[in-house]
Amino acid sequence: MSAVKVFLPALATVIAAQSAPAEATAAQGAIVIEGQRLHSQVDDFVRKLTPAQNDQLSRFAEDVCPAVIGLSDDLAKEITGRIRSVAGAIGAPLAKPKCSPNLVLLVVHDKEVAIHQLRTRMPGLFAQMLAAELEELVDNPGPVAAWQVSSRVGADGMPLSKVRIRKEDGNNDAVPLVRGGFLSRVNMQIMRRLDLSLVVVEARALDQVDTRQLADYTAMRTLAVGSSDVSNLPARSILQLFNAGVSPLQAPESVTWWDVAFLKSLYRSSNRVEASNQRAQISKMMASELNRVPVEQR
Repeated sequence: MSAVKVFLPALATVIAAQSAPAEATAAQGAIVIEGQRLHSQVDDFVRKLTPAQNDQLSRFAEDVCPAVIGLSDDLAKEITGRIRSVAGAIGAPLAKPKCSPNLVLLVVHDKEVAIHQLRTRMPGLFAQMLAAELEELVDNPGPVAAWQVSSRVGADGMPLSKVRIRKEDGNNDAVPLVRGGFLSRVNMQIMRRLDLSLVVVEARALDQVDTRQLADYTAMRTLAVGSSDVSNLPARSILQLFNAGVSPLQAPESVTWWDVAFLKSLYRSSNRVEASNQRAQISKMMASELNRVPVEQR
């Protein structure tokens, strides 16, 4: 892996797309078709990056604290700094320096060996996995593995076993949570949050990968719980960095506009609704974000 400078692109700077002239009917039709195509692609992108099996989507509710293990101190500092820049730009909460890491990149020689060692020393990292999921994590032929540890909490951040309810006199009481904590199908009394997110990368895969690519890939794999299969995404994404047949020189140099729009929309959406409703929110906000970017830059 070459040590390169970590550039800080202006992720928050969006060039407003010029309004298309309303003179030609054909041009208007093209705009409509382009808009329909974009919404279809956005829906597909969101669907593939959000697990279908969860009734709610997970994200960090507590401050994000990145850490890197297995690289030199200088490279680790560059990568964590870049992850902090991306997390801050998309609206994720950020911890102060010298925090307790909850977003971790591990660079190892052998992914399978590293996972087996973690299972022996820290079995709690895998307690939420089904046997088939753990087998897939270990046996996946790619050089990367990523997984998360999540929990359910009340809407006020309290443990799932108790939810704080505001009484008529203005006081708060902690009461047992019953039947999943639904206030309604629209507004849930509980939410799912990320407690720890990990990425394991084999060192052999880092040839020609620069620090910005590695940091941005890690950010995308950890700030959201996404699918491990990103080979058929409808748009370019830093998640394609380690895809089979894709060299680092062919992959995006950083998070793409699609990546940024997805993460920003995820962290702006409500996670007190069912996954299907939250996906719809994300898709709508993401399409709005991308509509502000010229087509040739997406």
